[in-house]
Amino acid sequence: MILDELVLQDFGSFAGRQALDLTPRDDRPVIVIAALNGSGKTTVLEALQLALYGPLAPTSVRRGAAHEAYLSRMIHRGADRAAGAGVELAFRAHVAGVQRAFRIRRSWWTTPGGRLKEELRVLVDGHHDPAITRAWAEHVEQLVPRGVAGLFFFDGEQIEALADLETSRDLVETAVSGLLGLDLIDRLVGDLDVLERRKRTAAVADDDQPRIDSLARWVESLRAEEGEARHQFDEATGQLVSARVALERVEDRLAREGGAAHDERASREAAAAVTAADLAAAEHRLLEANSGLTPLLLVAGLLDEVARQSRAEQTQAEDQALARRLSQRDQQLLAQIATLVADQHADETARATIVDWLRHDRTTRSRRHIPVVLGCEASVAIEAESLAGGGLNDLRLQVAELLTDVEAAREAWEQAQRALAAVPSADALAELLAQRDQARDTVAVTTVAVGEREVALTRARAGRERAETRRAAALTEVTRDRLQAEDAARLLDHAVRARGTLRRLREAATARHVQRIQACVLEAAHALLRKPDLITDVRIDPSTHALTLLGSDGQPLRPAGLSAGERQLLAVSLLWGLARAAGRPLPVVIDTPLGRLDGPHRRRLLDRYLPAASHQVVVLSTDTEVDLRALDRLQASLSHVVHLAHDPVRHATDVREGYLDIREESLA
Repeated sequence: MILDELVLQDFGSFAGRQALDLTPRDDRPVIVIAALNGSGKTTVLEALQLALYGPLAPTSVRRGAAHEAYLSRMIHRGADRAAGAGVELAFRAHVAGVQRAFRIRRSWWTTPGGRLKEELRVLVDGHHDPAITRAWAEHVEQLVPRGVAGLFFFDGEQIEALADLETSRDLVETAVSGLLGLDLIDRLVGDLDVLERRKRTAAVADDDQPRIDSLARWVESLRAEEGEARHQFDEATGQLVSARVALERVEDRLAREGGAAHDERASREAAAAVTAADLAAAEHRLLEANSGLTPLLLVAGLLDEVARQSRAEQTQAEDQALARRLSQRDQQLLAQIATLVADQHADETARATIVDWLRHDRTTRSRRHIPVVLGCEASVAIEAESLAGGGLNDLRLQVAELLTDVEAAREAWEQAQRALAAVPSADALAELLAQRDQARDTVAVTTVAVGEREVALTRARAGRERAETRRAAALTEVTRDRLQAEDAARLLDHAVRARGTLRRLREAATARHVQRIQACVLEAAHALLRKPDLITDVRIDPSTHALTLLGSDGQPLRPAGLSAGERQLLAVSLLWGLARAAGRPLPVVIDTPLGRLDGPHRRRLLDRYLPAASHQVVVLSTDTEVDLRALDRLQASLSHVVHLAHDPVRHATDVREGYLDIREESLA
């Protein structure tokens, strides 16, 4: 299938007739439709799905409104409501092996009585085909089944919600049914139910008919209640997705403005207090060390001189004391010698020689004179020598360690002060914080609402099933005798067995093909995610369609633990993998694909996804997403570029060739 042209006639913000050329050129698949916010990008995506499916388009296309209310609202404000508005989609598709050209025209207007009238015309190969027009709802299912449309036409700002494994379960179930044609089995089962009810109703006796009719009306009323409950559940789910997207946008803005730092104010203040205490303690230890012998490190050379001087003074004092003791000894020795000389008439010359030597030795010792500077005791000299000999080195190492501790504590304190100074004031973030609180409240309220709507839907479904069971039992009871003798009994028996067979076929088909779907999703994830080992396996439960992602440790991976960009790429991987598993040659139309991605993730989406997503890829983007650099990266696969120019004076958007001219847009 190839989309050729989308025409918007007074639709939404588009005034008059605006045509978008979507035909790929030169075998290049990517067409970029650039626009500033509010210029009509999402309207283009809505128009495409509205043209295909009309009132059966997804509720997200109608933004939760009823079909007629949505059409009335989408008539351009400057248009004549009697002339109305319209959308027109031209595309080519193969039917029974032959390429056919289709053009779908949907138009609507308001009658003089205020009622909305709608018209559909389908042209095949340029000619109006009334039969296909009447059966278009069935015919489009052969071309673009609604069950798989969400895999090919999607809003990039909302797909991140699909990374929520609970939210993705419905997508997987719908996609699997569409991929394998299991929705046909579901319709066959429903048709068999209808056939069985008709046969049983036809066999009801006249006197039992009022009872059966009453049960039928009861069932229909409960079915209507179930339909309303499902509508409310779908509406609440859509509101929850929108609320989550709004919360993420506010949180992104808050993060850019320093919101994370504001949330960490208390912890940063506590960290600053702890580092200040550590710094004070380190400085106190250094101060205590400085109050001892540490100052001597400043005069290490003088301390060596003190040690030498002290030792010299000590030696001199010892020599002088020794000289005094030797003088006393010499006197005693001379007295003995004199006695010996007198008694033995010793040689007087020898005595004189001894006396001279002793006098010289005493004189030599007593003449050594060092100025006494310190006058310290021996213990002081020993202490000085000990410090000079190695004590100062130990002290120096101790002080160096204390200084290192102080510097480390000071650096930690300064970092804590810088972190604290980076916290913006509450006043600067007051508006954003209020918006975040409001968005969180909205998410909380809508989450509760979804839970309540789900409970109500479950209750309504259970009530309807009980009513149908009672009606079936009543039909069986009142028709048992008549059916036993008729062919209808055999028909009903075969219908019951056929339903069971079809259900078993559905389960077997799902289990058989789920491996291929898992492989396609895993391959897509590996192609897009920057961390190749982030997801090592993908598993889909064939019964519940629950999706499980396994990390590098083999354990289930929680998407909530991934970054915003990784979650968005994970959602794109899921859509891409399911679309590849579909095996249908359908174009891909994606609105706002890069809004929440950082540089590396954007490059992977530009390089690996957009050129390979399909044979035709229509990208609706702002100037900050697909900018000129992005266009350069897409050049090899880029067919052409158009842009939506919005005129705020006319409140109208026009389609123009080429990329955005930001200067013109800013002047407008």
